[in-house]
Amino acid sequence: MADYDQENRDVCKSVLKTKDGIDRLALYHSSIGRFPNAPGAMIYPIYGQGELPQAFCRGAAVKGCIYVLRMPVNSLLMDKATGNYKGVRLASEQELYSHKLILASSFVFQLPPPHSSPGAQQNVYCDFGSKNTTEKLARSVCITKHSLKLDKANCLAFFPPRSLFPEQVTAIHVLQLSSNVAVCPSGMFLTYLSAICEDDVQGKKLLHAAINALFSIPVSGSSENDNSAEKQSETRDAKPALLWSVLYTQELSKFQDVLGNIISASMPDASPYYHDLLGATEKIFEELYSGEVFFPKTASSEEGAVEELED
Repeated sequence: MADYDQENRDVCKSVLKTKDGIDRLALYHSSIGRFPNAPGAMIYPIYGQGELPQAFCRGAAVKGCIYVLRMPVNSLLMDKATGNYKGVRLASEQELYSHKLILASSFVFQLPPPHSSPGAQQNVYCDFGSKNTTEKLARSVCITKHSLKLDKANCLAFFPPRSLFPEQVTAIHVLQLSSNVAVCPSGMFLTYLSAICEDDVQGKKLLHAAINALFSIPVSGSSENDNSAEKQSETRDAKPALLWSVLYTQELSKFQDVLGNIISASMPDASPYYHDLLGATEKIFEELYSGEVFFPKTASSEEGAVEELED
Protein backbone atom coordinates (compact mmCIF):
# COMPACT_ATOMS: atom_id res chain seq x y z
CA MET A 1 0.00 0.00 0.00
CA ALA A 2 2.93 2.37 0.74
CA ASP A 3 5.84 2.70 -1.70
CA TYR A 4 8.34 4.00 0.89
CA ASP A 5 9.42 2.91 4.35
CA GLN A 6 7.06 4.96 6.51
CA GLU A 7 9.22 4.60 9.64
CA ASN A 8 12.34 6.10 8.06
CA ARG A 9 11.61 9.78 7.46
CA ASP A 10 15.11 10.37 6.06
CA VAL A 11 14.40 8.28 2.95
CA CYS A 12 10.59 8.40 2.82
CA LYS A 13 9.55 10.71 -0.04
CA SER A 14 5.83 9.93 0.17
CA VAL A 15 4.13 9.71 3.56
CA LEU A 16 0.89 7.73 3.41
CA LYS A 17 -1.84 9.65 5.24
CA THR A 18 -4.40 7.78 7.33
CA LYS A 19 -7.30 8.88 5.11
CA ASP A 20 -5.48 7.73 1.96
CA GLY A 21 -4.78 4.36 3.57
CA ILE A 22 -8.44 3.93 4.55
CA ASP A 23 -9.55 4.91 1.04
CA ARG A 24 -7.22 2.33 -0.52
CA LEU A 25 -8.44 -0.39 1.83
CA ALA A 26 -12.04 0.54 1.00
CA LEU A 27 -11.24 0.39 -2.72
CA TYR A 28 -9.70 -3.06 -2.30
CA HIS A 29 -12.67 -4.30 -0.26
CA SER A 30 -15.24 -2.99 -2.75
CA SER A 31 -13.33 -4.61 -5.65
CA ILE A 32 -13.48 -8.16 -4.28
CA GLY A 33 -15.94 -10.48 -6.00
CA ARG A 34 -17.28 -7.96 -8.49
CA PHE A 35 -17.27 -10.59 -11.25
CA PRO A 36 -18.12 -14.33 -10.99
CA ASN A 37 -14.87 -15.48 -12.64
CA ALA A 38 -12.68 -13.04 -10.67
CA PRO A 39 -13.12 -13.75 -6.94
CA GLY A 40 -10.23 -11.49 -5.91
CA ALA A 41 -9.82 -7.73 -6.18
CA MET A 42 -7.62 -7.86 -9.30
CA ILE A 43 -8.85 -7.97 -12.87
CA TYR A 44 -6.60 -7.66 -15.93
CA PRO A 45 -7.54 -6.77 -19.54
CA ILE A 46 -7.53 -9.65 -21.99
CA TYR A 47 -4.53 -9.28 -24.38
CA GLY A 48 -2.87 -6.81 -22.00
CA GLN A 49 -3.15 -3.16 -21.07
CA GLY A 50 -2.69 -2.12 -24.70
CA GLU A 51 -6.38 -2.93 -25.21
CA LEU A 52 -7.37 0.05 -23.03
CA PRO A 53 -6.04 2.76 -25.39
CA GLN A 54 -7.46 0.79 -28.31
CA ALA A 55 -10.90 0.89 -26.68
CA PHE A 56 -10.51 4.64 -26.15
CA CYS A 57 -9.50 5.13 -29.79
CA ARG A 58 -12.56 3.25 -31.01
CA GLY A 59 -14.85 5.27 -28.74
CA ALA A 60 -13.19 8.56 -29.72
CA ALA A 61 -13.44 7.71 -33.44
CA VAL A 62 -17.20 7.29 -33.05
CA LYS A 63 -17.29 10.84 -31.66
CA GLY A 64 -15.43 12.25 -34.67
CA CYS A 65 -11.72 11.99 -33.78
CA ILE A 66 -9.22 11.61 -36.63
CA TYR A 67 -6.11 9.42 -36.31
CA VAL A 68 -2.91 9.77 -38.30
CA LEU A 69 -0.97 6.51 -37.89
CA ARG A 70 2.73 5.83 -38.54
CA MET A 71 3.46 9.50 -39.13
CA PRO A 72 6.04 11.04 -36.74
CA VAL A 73 5.87 14.66 -35.66
CA ASN A 74 8.98 16.52 -36.84
CA SER A 75 8.41 19.92 -35.22
CA LEU A 76 5.90 22.27 -33.65
CA LEU A 77 4.46 25.35 -35.32
CA MET A 78 4.53 28.51 -33.22
CA ASP A 79 2.64 31.75 -33.82
CA LYS A 80 5.11 34.50 -34.80
CA ALA A 81 3.13 37.25 -33.09
CA THR A 82 2.38 35.59 -29.73
CA GLY A 83 4.96 32.80 -29.62
CA ASN A 84 2.24 30.30 -28.69
CA TYR A 85 1.78 26.85 -30.13
CA LYS A 86 -0.55 26.62 -33.13
CA GLY A 87 0.14 23.28 -34.84
CA VAL A 88 2.52 20.45 -35.76
CA ARG A 89 4.48 19.54 -38.87
CA LEU A 90 4.56 15.83 -39.72
CA ALA A 91 7.32 13.83 -41.39
CA SER A 92 5.32 14.06 -44.62
CA GLU A 93 5.58 17.91 -44.37
CA GLN A 94 1.82 18.05 -43.75
CA GLU A 95 0.80 20.67 -41.18
CA LEU A 96 -2.01 20.09 -38.66
CA TYR A 97 -3.45 22.92 -36.56
CA SER A 98 -5.14 22.82 -33.15
CA HIS A 99 -5.78 25.03 -30.13
CA LYS A 100 -4.30 22.54 -27.64
CA LEU A 101 -1.65 19.82 -27.81
CA ILE A 102 -1.11 16.82 -25.51
CA LEU A 103 2.31 15.16 -25.64
CA ALA A 104 4.05 12.39 -23.76
CA SER A 105 6.63 13.73 -21.33
CA SER A 106 9.32 11.77 -23.18
CA PHE A 107 8.75 13.79 -26.36
CA VAL A 108 11.57 16.20 -27.28
CA PHE A 109 10.69 18.92 -29.78
CA GLN A 110 12.49 21.76 -31.50
CA LEU A 111 11.64 25.40 -30.83
CA PRO A 112 12.95 28.45 -32.70
CA PRO A 113 15.01 30.76 -30.45
CA PRO A 114 13.30 34.02 -29.44
CA HIS A 115 13.83 37.01 -31.73
CA SER A 116 15.70 34.89 -34.27
CA SER A 117 16.13 35.96 -37.85
CA PRO A 118 14.62 33.78 -40.62
CA GLY A 119 18.07 32.59 -41.70
CA ALA A 120 19.34 31.70 -38.21
CA GLN A 121 20.55 28.13 -37.81
CA GLN A 122 20.39 28.02 -34.00
CA ASN A 123 17.81 25.61 -32.55
CA VAL A 124 16.29 25.35 -29.08
CA TYR A 125 15.13 21.93 -27.84
CA CYS A 126 12.44 21.47 -25.20
CA ASP A 127 12.39 18.21 -23.24
CA PHE A 128 9.27 17.67 -21.13
CA GLY A 129 10.73 14.82 -19.10
CA SER A 130 13.90 16.61 -17.97
CA LYS A 131 11.89 19.47 -16.47
CA ASN A 132 9.69 17.38 -14.20
CA THR A 133 11.58 14.17 -13.48
CA THR A 134 11.54 13.37 -9.78
CA GLU A 135 12.16 9.62 -9.55
CA LYS A 136 13.07 6.57 -11.55
CA LEU A 137 11.20 3.30 -11.90
CA ALA A 138 13.05 0.01 -12.26
CA ARG A 139 11.15 -2.67 -14.18
CA SER A 140 11.74 -6.32 -15.00
CA VAL A 141 9.97 -8.89 -17.18
CA CYS A 142 10.46 -12.59 -16.34
CA ILE A 143 9.29 -15.72 -18.15
CA THR A 144 8.76 -19.11 -16.47
CA LYS A 145 6.97 -22.40 -17.14
CA HIS A 146 5.50 -22.65 -13.65
CA SER A 147 3.45 -20.35 -11.48
CA LEU A 148 4.72 -18.66 -8.34
CA LYS A 149 1.78 -20.41 -6.64
CA LEU A 150 0.73 -23.73 -8.15
CA ASP A 151 -2.98 -23.09 -7.61
CA LYS A 152 -2.93 -19.52 -8.99
CA ALA A 153 -2.60 -18.53 -12.63
CA ASN A 154 -2.66 -14.76 -12.08
CA CYS A 155 -1.59 -13.08 -8.85
CA LEU A 156 -0.40 -9.79 -7.40
CA ALA A 157 2.22 -9.65 -4.63
CA PHE A 158 4.38 -7.08 -2.83
CA PHE A 159 7.72 -6.99 -1.06
CA PRO A 160 7.31 -4.26 1.59
CA PRO A 161 10.30 -2.04 2.45
CA ARG A 162 13.08 -3.85 4.37
CA SER A 163 11.50 -7.27 3.70
CA LEU A 164 14.36 -8.46 1.44
CA PHE A 165 17.37 -6.61 2.89
CA PRO A 166 17.85 -3.79 5.43
CA GLU A 167 18.67 -1.13 2.81
CA GLN A 168 15.44 -1.73 0.85
CA VAL A 169 13.64 1.62 1.21
CA THR A 170 10.87 1.11 -1.37
CA ALA A 171 8.28 -1.59 -1.99
CA ILE A 172 8.57 -3.98 -4.94
CA HIS A 173 5.44 -4.84 -6.91
CA VAL A 174 5.08 -8.29 -8.50
CA LEU A 175 2.37 -9.12 -11.05
CA GLN A 176 2.15 -12.62 -12.55
CA LEU A 177 -0.01 -13.27 -15.62
CA SER A 178 -0.78 -16.46 -17.54
CA SER A 179 -2.12 -17.52 -20.91
CA ASN A 180 -5.74 -17.18 -19.74
CA VAL A 181 -5.41 -13.39 -20.23
CA ALA A 182 -3.73 -13.94 -23.62
CA VAL A 183 -0.39 -12.29 -22.83
CA CYS A 184 1.81 -15.38 -23.32
CA PRO A 185 1.68 -18.90 -24.87
CA SER A 186 -0.13 -21.71 -23.12
CA GLY A 187 1.93 -23.29 -20.36
CA MET A 188 4.00 -20.14 -19.80
CA PHE A 189 3.85 -17.39 -17.19
CA LEU A 190 4.83 -13.73 -17.48
CA THR A 191 5.90 -11.89 -14.32
CA TYR A 192 6.33 -8.11 -14.10
CA LEU A 193 8.35 -6.52 -11.29
CA SER A 194 8.68 -2.80 -10.55
CA ALA A 195 10.17 -0.60 -7.84
CA ILE A 196 10.77 3.12 -7.39
CA CYS A 197 14.46 3.98 -7.15
CA GLU A 198 16.87 6.92 -7.18
CA ASP A 199 19.26 5.56 -9.80
CA ASP A 200 19.95 2.53 -12.00
CA VAL A 201 22.24 0.83 -9.47
CA GLN A 202 19.66 0.94 -6.69
CA GLY A 203 16.90 -0.19 -9.05
CA LYS A 204 18.83 -3.23 -10.25
CA LYS A 205 19.73 -4.17 -6.67
CA LEU A 206 16.04 -4.10 -5.69
CA LEU A 207 14.87 -6.19 -8.63
CA HIS A 208 17.72 -8.71 -8.40
CA ALA A 209 16.85 -9.30 -4.74
CA ALA A 210 13.19 -9.92 -5.64
CA ILE A 211 14.08 -12.21 -8.57
CA ASN A 212 16.40 -14.29 -6.39
CA ALA A 213 13.64 -14.60 -3.78
CA LEU A 214 10.98 -15.65 -6.30
CA PHE A 215 12.76 -17.78 -8.88
CA SER A 216 15.33 -20.53 -9.23
CA ILE A 217 18.07 -19.19 -11.49
CA PRO A 218 19.90 -21.91 -13.48
CA VAL A 219 23.64 -21.61 -13.99
CA SER A 220 24.34 -20.34 -17.48
CA GLY A 221 25.54 -22.99 -19.91
CA SER A 222 24.81 -25.99 -17.70
CA SER A 223 22.13 -28.31 -19.09
CA GLU A 224 22.18 -30.49 -15.94
CA ASN A 225 21.34 -27.53 -13.73
CA ASP A 226 18.61 -26.48 -16.13
CA ASN A 227 16.98 -29.94 -15.97
CA SER A 228 17.22 -30.16 -12.17
CA ALA A 229 15.70 -26.69 -11.79
CA GLU A 230 12.88 -27.68 -14.12
CA LYS A 231 12.13 -30.80 -12.06
CA GLN A 232 12.23 -28.89 -8.77
CA SER A 233 9.74 -26.35 -10.15
CA GLU A 234 7.14 -29.08 -10.37
CA THR A 235 7.06 -29.52 -6.59
CA ARG A 236 4.80 -27.35 -4.46
CA ASP A 237 7.47 -25.71 -2.31
CA ALA A 238 10.07 -25.15 -5.03
CA LYS A 239 10.66 -21.90 -6.86
CA PRO A 240 9.82 -21.78 -10.59
CA ALA A 241 12.86 -21.87 -12.86
CA LEU A 242 13.61 -18.56 -14.56
CA LEU A 243 13.80 -19.04 -18.35
CA TRP A 244 14.40 -15.45 -19.45
CA SER A 245 14.41 -11.97 -17.93
CA VAL A 246 15.17 -8.35 -18.75
CA LEU A 247 15.71 -5.31 -16.50
CA TYR A 248 15.46 -1.62 -17.37
CA THR A 249 14.75 1.75 -15.74
CA GLN A 250 12.57 4.64 -16.84
CA GLU A 251 12.26 8.20 -15.62
CA LEU A 252 9.02 9.18 -13.92
CA SER A 253 7.42 12.54 -14.63
CA LYS A 254 4.07 13.89 -13.54
CA PHE A 255 1.39 15.98 -15.21
CA GLN A 256 2.37 19.55 -16.02
CA ASP A 257 1.28 22.42 -18.28
CA VAL A 258 4.49 23.45 -20.02
CA LEU A 259 3.78 26.14 -22.58
CA GLY A 260 0.24 27.31 -21.81
CA ASN A 261 -1.58 25.43 -24.54
CA ILE A 262 0.85 22.48 -24.64
CA ILE A 263 0.06 19.82 -22.03
CA SER A 264 2.50 17.11 -20.96
CA ALA A 265 0.95 13.79 -19.98
CA SER A 266 2.30 11.68 -17.11
CA MET A 267 4.51 8.65 -17.60
CA PRO A 268 3.26 5.22 -16.43
CA ASP A 269 3.94 5.00 -12.70
CA ALA A 270 4.70 2.17 -10.30
CA SER A 271 1.11 1.75 -9.16
CA PRO A 272 -0.48 -1.64 -9.98
CA TYR A 273 -3.88 0.02 -10.45
CA TYR A 274 -5.21 2.95 -12.50
CA HIS A 275 -6.24 5.34 -9.73
CA ASP A 276 -3.30 7.74 -10.21
CA LEU A 277 -3.61 7.51 -13.99
CA LEU A 278 -7.28 8.48 -13.81
CA GLY A 279 -6.39 11.45 -11.60
CA ALA A 280 -3.82 12.69 -14.13
CA THR A 281 -6.32 12.17 -16.95
CA GLU A 282 -8.92 14.22 -15.10
CA LYS A 283 -6.45 17.10 -14.72
CA ILE A 284 -5.78 17.08 -18.46
CA PHE A 285 -9.53 17.05 -19.10
CA GLU A 286 -9.97 20.09 -16.86
CA GLU A 287 -7.24 21.92 -18.80
CA LEU A 288 -8.94 21.13 -22.10
CA TYR A 289 -12.59 21.53 -21.10
CA SER A 290 -12.78 23.83 -18.09
CA GLY A 291 -16.16 23.64 -16.37
CA GLU A 292 -17.24 20.41 -18.10
CA VAL A 293 -18.13 17.26 -16.14
CA PHE A 294 -15.57 14.45 -16.32
CA PHE A 295 -17.42 11.27 -17.41
CA PRO A 296 -20.97 12.51 -16.72
CA LYS A 297 -23.50 9.89 -15.74
CA THR A 298 -25.97 8.88 -18.41
CA ALA A 299 -29.53 7.68 -18.02
CA SER A 300 -28.60 4.14 -19.05
CA SER A 301 -25.80 3.88 -16.47
CA GLU A 302 -28.07 5.17 -13.71
CA GLU A 303 -30.74 2.64 -14.66
CA GLY A 304 -28.14 -0.13 -14.59
CA ALA A 305 -27.02 0.91 -11.10
CA VAL A 306 -30.64 0.84 -9.87
CA GLU A 307 -31.15 -2.65 -11.34
CA GLU A 308 -27.93 -3.87 -9.67
CA LEU A 309 -29.13 -2.59 -6.29
CA GLU A 310 -32.52 -4.25 -6.75
CA ASP A 311 -30.88 -7.60 -7.60
